[in-house]
Amino acid sequence: MEVARIRATRTDLERLKKDAEALCRQALEEGAKDARVIPCRDLRFRKAKRTGGGRTQAGAKPSLHWPSPAYPLDSLREGLGRYRLAVVFRLEAEGSGPEKDKEALERLYRLVSRLESACFYKGYHLALGLASGNCRDVFCSSERRCQAMIKGKPCLHPNKARPSIEACGLDPAVLAASLEPGRGAKKGRQASPGLLGMVFVD
Repeated sequence: MEVARIRATRTDLERLKKDAEALCRQALEEGAKDARVIPCRDLRFRKAKRTGGGRTQAGAKPSLHWPSPAYPLDSLREGLGRYRLAVVFRLEAEGSGPEKDKEALERLYRLVSRLESACFYKGYHLALGLASGNCRDVFCSSERRCQAMIKGKPCLHPNKARPSIEACGLDPAVLAASLEPGRGAKKGRQASPGLLGMVFVD
């Protein structure tokens, strides 16, 4: 039996822009406060501090994705640089306190996953979502260790957990400013990151 060859073809830029705008609308419909399409060529990475051996500041719980990815950061940046567009969006926490913060983060991770799924059904099978903060605090706070950091063990929540924007070397404050261009500069203050998520699509 002859096996059909899968040929990778890149979507034309106009269609890509329309689909990215549709993802923005979906993010807003599902509770995002702001959403915007940004070109990936404008992304600026900062130097991430490698913690080595999973060590981090007192009280923090390291995971596969936090405080820096437990995989090669250089290849990650190179990979993100190959995308043409990303959708950046922001959620607002309702109320305050640890439980409310956790609920807001759960909503954020859920929305990132839903936008990734929408990308897949549009034919963007390599879409990649990033969230904010440490996925372990959201999904595995009662676990003694991040299971994915134990040799031979898989992540307990592979369909929910995502790398964080800040752990990948991107600046949340700069991305937040991109949602409202010029606002921070005009008022002489830095834009508040809030709870940011983003999906790379190409």
